[in-house]
Amino acid sequence: MQFNINKGVGRPLDFFGLKNQYIILFIVGVIFAFIAFFLFKIISDFIGLLIALAIALVSYLISHQLNRKFGINGFGNYLAMRMCPQRVSMRKAINLVKVTSRKNEV
Repeated sequence: MQFNINKGVGRPLDFFGLKNQYIILFIVGVIFAFIAFFLFKIISDFIGLLIALAIALVSYLISHQLNRKFGINGFGNYLAMRMCPQRVSMRKAINLVKVTSRKNEV
């Protein structure tokens, strides 16, 4: 029995040039624009529409900029590298003696 395998399996999700997590970032921005529209619609329909369009446009531009700059997994790697310390420092010499004495014992 033979089954046809979908040719899209294993490829990253792509939607109008946006890939993976940037699609979620754009959708969150559009949802935020939708909520802002209804909040500012109380003041005026025109103001609510302008603010919602501005938020959606900024969300679109930021998500495409991050997509171009970092690629598929680059943004996650960038955030992970920001959490790593630049250097490891020992403030007490006693800790250094303990580390070097263990190394000599082995």
